[in-house]
Order: sequence, then structure tokens, then C-alpha cells
Amino acid sequence: IKSFKDWKLGTKITVSFSILLLIGTCFLGYVSYSGSAFALTRNIEVFSVNNAKDAAKLVETALKNLTSNLEAVAARPEVSTMNWEKQEPVLLKEAERLGYLRLNVIDLTGSARTTDGNTADLSERDYFKKAVQGISNVSDPVLSKFDNKMVMAIAVPIKAEDGSIVGALSATIDYNSLSDLVADIKFGDSGYSFILNSKGTAIAHPKAEFVENGYNSFEEYKSDPSLKSLVEIHELMLSGESGYREYEFDGVKKYAAYAPVKGTDWSIGITTEKSELFGKVESVKRQLIMIIIVFFVVVVLFTLCIIQLVVLKPVKRLLDVTEKLVVGDVEVTTDSDSSDELGTLMRGYG
Repeated sequence: IKSFKDWKLGTKITVSFSILLLIGTCFLGYVSYSGSAFALTRNIEVFSVNNAKDAAKLVETALKNLTSNLEAVAARPEVSTMNWEKQEPVLLKEAERLGYLRLNVIDLTGSARTTDGNTADLSERDYFKKAVQGISNVSDPVLSKFDNKMVMAIAVPIKAEDGSIVGALSATIDYNSLSDLVADIKFGDSGYSFILNSKGTAIAHPKAEFVENGYNSFEEYKSDPSLKSLVEIHELMLSGESGYREYEFDGVKKYAAYAPVKGTDWSIGITTEKSELFGKVESVKRQLIMIIIVFFVVVVLFTLCIIQLVVLKPVKRLLDVTEKLVVGDVEVTTDSDSSDELGTLMRGYG
């Protein structure tokens, strides 16, 4: 292999210029890509977190509507009597009108009667305890004590005319109600929303089995260390933070934005695959690479033409003259209309 000093002049100029050009265009491309990628990433982050906050507000509003509707039923004179014969016909109509699976009247001891003819002791249920303390609330998905099916409950206090709490009214709804509520909240084709309770258990998820089986990443992490990044996000969600973070689940890199649902101890997350979310960033990268390649090729070809016309052609003529002079031929002509150094040299020979 010839050393650089033994290369032809045109090759030296072309290679040297090409290297400098490649370094320059790569640097400019990197700067452009970094700036564009940062701006896009920042926009995605802000958009994602705002989406999560909007989703949390949607859930919050829906829960308020659910409890408000039930509070209106509990405020009816027939219901506040705590007389089942007066309550039952009213509750049957309201259960049908509002689309509940059933309505349940619970006295202060926790003894409950339902519009479908069942009874049960609900004294240990958290939603009952909150209701008789005057706190309207929506429960996590639980196994019903009436029929042992997975359900959710809305519970509100029943108050007498003097304002004292005389019992609680609960409405049983489908446990998928939360999942259905957030089903359309997502970004990208691979995205979906989920809700965690205060223990990190999934209470809303597009996969019904996650809710049915009470999927909990903290428990799963004990036997699956690959869930570390997911657990870290769930820890942030449980702390009541809003944010945006990358994680890996089932070998797929994903991003999740999350926000707390006010009025509850729940947190909602919106997740999607990283490859889809950052598709635009990768598109910008590919476009810049193509632009750099095309620009580099065009400039190198243009440079080769210039070198051929401005440098190599005059030099070749001077070499021809030199060869003739070496053998004693002094009848040479080297006219040139150029005013540069090569043109001056050629006219000197003439």
C-alpha cells in the first residue's frame, strides 16, 4: 500500500477534502439531530404527562358523578327511613334507571339487604366504614359477599332528617367499569391506560385477568427481577407523583406517564412502546443521515470535477511540457488565460 506522499495529487486533494467534509457534515448532523431529538422528546414528555393528568381528572369527575347520583338516591325520604318496605320499591327503580347491578342498604352494624333479595355482613368492608363516617367513596374491585363475584361498590351515607348518619347505601357495579372508563385513553396503537390502588394492585387494565387476579408488580418482582424498572415507576405512582419514565416489561421497552387521581389513593398510568412513541425522533435521524449522505456525495463529485478542471488538467499539460524539455524539445506552447499560480507558471514556460 502506497503511503500518502506517494499518492497522486488529485487523490491527495480529494481524500483530504472528503475527510474534512465528512467530519464537518457529521458534526453538523449530530448537532441538528441532538437539537431536534431533544425538542421532540421534550414535547412527547410534556404531552404524555398532560395526558395522564387529564386522564386522572376524567376518572375523578366520573367518580364524583357516580357518588353524586347515589347520594341523590340516599337523600330520598323513603331511603332515609331505614324501613326496607319503603326503601325496596324505590331502590329497585333507581337500580334499573342508573344501571347498577343492585343497590344495598347497610345499617350501622354492617348488616346489608340487597334489591336482589340477598343479605350479608359488610361490617369489615372499607367502603362501608368510610360511608358511615360520612365519606362517599368508590371501592377497589372486590369479591362480593352476596354472590362471590368480582365487583366494585359505590358507598354513601344515609342521613336522617336531623343530619345524623343512620346507615349506608351502596351500589354494586361491574368491576370492569374502571377499565371501560379509561379504555380509550391512550397514545399510539400499542398504548393503554391502567390504574393502581394504594398497594400497587391493578384495579383497571385492558387485560381483565390483571384485575381479576389482582396483579401486583411488587409481589411479582420477588420472583422476577426483570420487573425492577416497572416497580420503580409504580413506587413513584404510589407516592402520588406525576411524571414520565422509561421501563421494560416482557422484554419490550416502554414509556409511562402517570398522575394521581384526586379524592382517592389511586394513580393512573398511560403507557406505550418506546419504538412507537419515539418513531418521529427516529424518522428525523434517518432523514438527517440521508441528507448527509446525499450532500457528501454531491459535494465530493463536484469537488472532483473542479479539481480535474482547475488543477489536474493544467498540471498534466505542464508535465507534458516538462517531458518534452527533458528530451531537448524546446518548441512548446503553454498558453493559459488563468491568472492563478498554475496559469502564471504555464505562461512562464511559453
